[in-house]
Amino acid sequence: MSALAGPERDADRTIIDAFVESRRHGPGRIDHTLTLKASRDGASLWTKEATIEVDAPFAVTDLANVDPFAMASLLPAMSVGGVLRIHGPVSYRLLRNLLDYQSAWRLAKPNLYRPVVMEPAAVDNAPKSDLGPDPRAILAFGGGVDSTLALCLNASKDKSFAHYDIGATLMIVGINSGPSKEQPEHVLADLRRVSAAWDVPTARVNFDIFKLYNNNDSSIATWVAASLSLFSGSFGVGLIGATGTWLKPTYEVFGTHPLLDPLLSSGHMAIRCEGASYTRAEKIKLLSRVAGSLDSLRVCFFSKPGLKNCCRCEKCLRTMLCCIAAGQEVPSAFPLGLRLQDIGIGMGNRAGLLWASEIIASAERWGTGNHPAMRRLRRRYRIKRAKVALKNRLSRILPRKSALSERGLVTSGQ
Repeated sequence: MSALAGPERDADRTIIDAFVESRRHGPGRIDHTLTLKASRDGASLWTKEATIEVDAPFAVTDLANVDPFAMASLLPAMSVGGVLRIHGPVSYRLLRNLLDYQSAWRLAKPNLYRPVVMEPAAVDNAPKSDLGPDPRAILAFGGGVDSTLALCLNASKDKSFAHYDIGATLMIVGINSGPSKEQPEHVLADLRRVSAAWDVPTARVNFDIFKLYNNNDSSIATWVAASLSLFSGSFGVGLIGATGTWLKPTYEVFGTHPLLDPLLSSGHMAIRCEGASYTRAEKIKLLSRVAGSLDSLRVCFFSKPGLKNCCRCEKCLRTMLCCIAAGQEVPSAFPLGLRLQDIGIGMGNRAGLLWASEIIASAERWGTGNHPAMRRLRRRYRIKRAKVALKNRLSRILPRKSALSERGLVTSGQ
């Protein structure tokens, strides 16, 4: 086996073997089974298996290498550390990128991730040429603000915004699906309708990543990029709607990050983020120029059949407030509307305060600051900010007092 330079290998380190088996079930229907087997000193530790089901008329029947499965195996392997032996060829470009990618994760989450040495059965040194003008892309599409903006900007062919030729959208079932009770078939029909309005076909991938790695603090981008890369024979770019801006702190690697996601590029597909130049409120402002785009939004993890968005969770509230800040009515995608008493949900931490301050600043800039919802948001923001600041101060003081008590410097009567 050949290994790319990285952490030195120890004789007693855990070995994780990654195997891939593919089966065709008809035109456009392929199942890939990824099996991970961990062992140490020849003794088996565990075996995990997940099936990735692909359903698309343009599905790639013969992949040039096993790059998608190398990506999908990375974080499960890093959760134990050691050597990741991939039984198949992996592109050199991906191997080199994943060295930097795992370094970022180790710095961000040192309590969760350990270094791994990647050993593929072979190294693919024959990548496609670099991206040319108007590269053809497949977009990970869930109907939310980020992916809807990426679809509208690029499929519109407006050269002031469009960077890629969107050839297809991809619905990925099983990744960050949350407790939504709506059936995937209903969601897929809705996403197909939205894509068809732009003359773009929709593919589907079922990928239950939690059979391999049950950690909600995982990088969604890793699994999304792996799913997109299953189509690298048909598209040169895998596009992800950016959840944050370019200035998103690099230590906040949950979800996606516009600076880290491109490190999931392989020799046959470039992974790119779209929309990192805009805040969520600015994305809503841009979408308001596209007829019907706000009414098609699907942002909620707690939706029920017949109700795309619950209108009561933090993400629904945040989106509706962005619409009001942008001077729009609450879209029909949120049929229960916005209740003033709900404003404040999800603002009890630093991330919640950040998005609230962004919406307030946007409303002031766009002249909608006097709307009752914006006035309520400002009041709740001030209260929540004070509570979070107090909580942070106490968290710094209390451990200090506890440490002094253990050393006998503070008594309970003082």
